[in-house]
Amino acid sequence: VSYEALEKHETTCGYQRLQCPHCQREILRKNLVGHQSECPALVAKCDDCKIVYKRAEAAREHSEIICLKKQLRDYQ
Repeated sequence: VSYEALEKHETTCGYQRLQCPHCQREILRKNLVGHQSECPALVAKCDDCKIVYKRAEAAREHSEIICLKKQLRDYQ
């Protein structure tokens, strides 16, 4: 990379290490999008019951039964 192109290269290089804003893990820029699609610390919100939970805790905090119970409580 020429000296003139170095600054642009440093900001777009796929091998630059970035920190995931959700789990704080260091990820290569080229892998960040893929990581964020499966990051366990990513927060999700159910459209049906409005429960907010981390992806890694989904089985414990947001199962189909929990969702239906919450919807029923809200309906009552």
